[in-house]
Amino acid sequence: MRRAALVLLVVLSAPWAVAGGGASRTFELRYRTGREAASVVAPLLSAEGSLTIQAKAITVNDSADVLRTVKDALAGWDVPPVP
Repeated sequence: MRRAALVLLVVLSAPWAVAGGGASRTFELRYRTGREAASVVAPLLSAEGSLTIQAKAITVNDSADVLRTVKDALAGWDVPPVP
């Protein structure tokens, strides 16, 4: 019974996981900060998506399609500064 309650709590606290086959991924940043990345990632999220900011990383919870879009966007954005 306790296990069923825990599973129910997890499902209810993460509606994105139920609604759209959601997933979670942490993107480590090499040249930018998590705060800077949030301004790039936030507009890409679905209505069910969310993000968590760390100093040099950002964790995104959303559909697999959105995670692929975020990956591509960050790959082209988190680049070394031009001297």
